[in-house]
Amino acid sequence: MKVEKVKKICAICGKENFYNQVVSFSNQGKSDFDLREPQSLLSDGSLIQECPECHYCSYDISKLVEQSYYYEMYKKEKWINNFESIFKNESNNAVRKYLIMAKQFHNNSQFLDEFKMLIGASWACEDDKEKSNKLKNEAIDLYFKEILKNRRTQLMQLSDLARQVEKFDIAKDLITASSLLTNENDKDYEFIKKVIDYESKFILNKDSKRHNLSEIK
Repeated sequence: MKVEKVKKICAICGKENFYNQVVSFSNQGKSDFDLREPQSLLSDGSLIQECPECHYCSYDISKLVEQSYYYEMYKKEKWINNFESIFKNESNNAVRKYLIMAKQFHNNSQFLDEFKMLIGASWACEDDKEKSNKLKNEAIDLYFKEILKNRRTQLMQLSDLARQVEKFDIAKDLITASSLLTNENDKDYEFIKKVIDYESKFILNKDSKRHNLSEIK
């Protein structure tokens, strides 16, 4: 890993400091089954810069992550009020950075990025099995609540596109996969189930025409 010192101004408190900036890195060997790379930079938070003054965290400390701070006059005060519990109570440097980033992404509704930060935090504290597992469970819960439904919608869209170009076998596999991702607890479960049923019938009949959701009864 190649790192250089760069002088930057914190986007929250305005203080100037030197920060490590990763210029290049490489991993050798195969990843774990959970996609953790050997000697991963995700393990120690090296890719995240943290201000020593106010503990703001970002991949680039001079840029804001959370959108709500762009027009906020009292950025530092707001930052401390919102994030103080994390940077005062979390002693593990890497975990602290990941949790701060995770909260910022959550506030931006960037749930996939938040998921990645929670996974990074769990890897950074694997010496504390209970804590690591708690973070992994938080990541799993977040994925089911906020991310999985978008994956299902994408599979349904791909299925219909494949059907329209008469790739019926692919369309069938995709709609079957999306069906497996449905959850009876979803508020739109009944409608989604009908969409999948209609799509499955179109595929079975080798129908490649366009169809509109208004056809659903």
